[in-house]
Amino acid sequence: NNEIDILTLTALFRSEFSIDWMQELTGLKASKILLALDQGVKQSWITRQTPDLYTFSDTSKQRELANGLTDSKKGHWHGRIANLLEPQVETGSCVLRELAHHQLGTTPDLASCQALVQTGDSLYRAFQHQDALQCFTQAIDQLQSMRGDEADGLFVEAVYLYCRIFTGDQEYDWIMAAIDAALVRAERLGFHPKRPLLIMHMAKYKWFSGHHATAIKTFDQGW
Repeated sequence: NNEIDILTLTALFRSEFSIDWMQELTGLKASKILLALDQGVKQSWITRQTPDLYTFSDTSKQRELANGLTDSKKGHWHGRIANLLEPQVETGSCVLRELAHHQLGTTPDLASCQALVQTGDSLYRAFQHQDALQCFTQAIDQLQSMRGDEADGLFVEAVYLYCRIFTGDQEYDWIMAAIDAALVRAERLGFHPKRPLLIMHMAKYKWFSGHHATAIKTFDQGW
C-alpha cells in the first residue's frame, strides 16, 4: 500500500513544490490538495510562495512527517518524484538539485545508480560541485556490491567523474580504495580508456596527501 498523506508527501521535498506536482503524484483533485496545504499554512508548517508554489518552513515538522514513513515507502515516493522531475531538469539548476535529492533517496538498483551518475554529471556542469560529489559518492558506494559488465562500466565512470572534482578535503582512504576497485573492474572489462586517467587521478591524490615519491611512480605508470 503506497498511499500517502499529502502533507507527508510534501515533506519529502528539499525546496519548492507545486500543486501540479501533487496532482500528478497523487491523482487527487486540486481542491483536496489545496485543502491539505491550507491546513499546513494555518499551522505555520509550510509557506505559500506563489499561487501554485509552496515550501516547507517548519523543518522540525518536516523531519517528523518524513521520518514517519518506512524506508521502503520513502524509497517508493522519492522514486516517483524523481521520475516526475527528470523531464523538467532543463528549467534550471534548482530543479536539478531537487531531482538529485530524490534520486539519493530512491531504493538502490543499477538503474537508480545510472540516474545518479547522470545527474551528478549535470550538476558538475552546472558548477554545483558538492551536490555532484554526493551523487557520485552514493553511486560508487551502492555499485560496490553490484556485479556484471554494465555495473563494472558504470562504477569506473562514477569514480572517474568523482575524481574530476578536487576539493582538497576528500577522504583519502575512501577515494584510493574506490580508484583501486575501479582499476580492477576496468581491467576485467578489457581495454578501458578511463584506466590511464584513473591512474593519473590516483597520483594527484597521493601528491596532495604528501606521498610525493609514490605519486611520481604512479604518475609514470599512467603516463
